[in-house]
Amino acid sequence: MAEFNMDDMFDKIKTSAAKVSREAERLTKSAASKVESKTQEAKLKYAIRELEDKMRACYAAIGEAVYESFRNSEEPGDFSEMFGRLDALREEADEIKEQLAAVSGCVVCPECGAGVSAEDAFCSKCGANIKKDE
Repeated sequence: MAEFNMDDMFDKIKTSAAKVSREAERLTKSAASKVESKTQEAKLKYAIRELEDKMRACYAAIGEAVYESFRNSEEPGDFSEMFGRLDALREEADEIKEQLAAVSGCVVCPECGAGVSAEDAFCSKCGANIKKDE
């Protein structure tokens, strides 16, 4: 009959506990990384929505100014400042969309700016061909 050895048993328990501890640490780091990534995605999506709200406000201001000019039988004014502001907001939104795509593992559609899975050949929103970097 085999002899029961307490030292062997404690060594096995310590080895098992160390393995469990390492796995728990790995899982914790993985979860923290995913939470950080999702938090970053949420912040970027919020920033995009804010910029889109500002763009809608610019469109509304342009439309209102054009309507008032028409209503008062006046020539429309110079909208270059408003157009410049709108272009700047659009560029900023596009940059943030690219950051969001990078964080979420997507690519940005070159036609419509939608986030598309990196494996897709075509945009699911507009159907454009997604160019792959060779």
